[in-house]
Amino acid sequence: MTTAKDPDNDPSDAAATERKRREAFTEAWFDLEISVSDLKTMFDMGTASLYRHVYVFGLPKRQLLQETGRRQLRDMFCGKRLTVDEIADSLGHRKIAIARALEFHDLLRERQGTEYSEEAQMNSLASADDFLSVQRVLGRELKKQRQQRRWTRNDLLERLDSDVSGQMIATYELGTRKISVTRLFELCLAMDESPSEIVARVQRQVLGDSPRRIRLNLRKVVENERPELEPLRRWAATLLNQDKPVTTYSLDKPALNWLADVCSMSVLDLETTLKAMATRYVL
Repeated sequence: MTTAKDPDNDPSDAAATERKRREAFTEAWFDLEISVSDLKTMFDMGTASLYRHVYVFGLPKRQLLQETGRRQLRDMFCGKRLTVDEIADSLGHRKIAIARALEFHDLLRERQGTEYSEEAQMNSLASADDFLSVQRVLGRELKKQRQQRRWTRNDLLERLDSDVSGQMIATYELGTRKISVTRLFELCLAMDESPSEIVARVQRQVLGDSPRRIRLNLRKVVENERPELEPLRRWAATLLNQDKPVTTYSLDKPALNWLADVCSMSVLDLETTLKAMATRYVL
């Protein structure tokens, strides 16, 4: 005889709810258009609770995400060529927070001497196997188009016919809410942008080829006990524990370089280690 689950006491539901809350908090924290005050209201928490979440989730402090923080990190990482460890020690921040701030400002690309390209950055991180990556890339593309017009979200809302909230627009841009074809067309037309061109750019970013790409088996990553791979294990565990688990993920050369720095390993050593956990390796 099968016992029905008690929805109020189902631990799997509680875990799923907590994961969604964590993902939503993380995305909102990186969205600088959402103030700290608004964050406290959105997530119903006080100042102490909010910054405790920031620490536990390994997020960079807001000042590191601002322009002054970007200049400081750029000088240390790209100018002085310091490592993530050295920057973390110098600024008194956690290593994972520094790594995420460098990724946020796309300073890895600059340190490599490659011209900034949001499209290329997304190529290095997105996987065609992960549908959520499509939502994130599409959200970034929509946000980029809005910001190129120097519009706030309220400016965009004023140009829409349907009843859409600013928070809903934020979730589209953050990639945390699936956008319908109808709504995509509405947003594109409001910005006088061709929907087909937006979709084509997203397709190129998500499916773009790389000269070297490793497709990782994330379960093998989590099982690997090598101490240096702790940041990689946490990242893999996060993807595996989503409501729709991601079991494989593609990494190209820029992503490998960044991970090597985060794990304090040489690129060759990391690449050799990851090959053992790969489902496919393409030169």
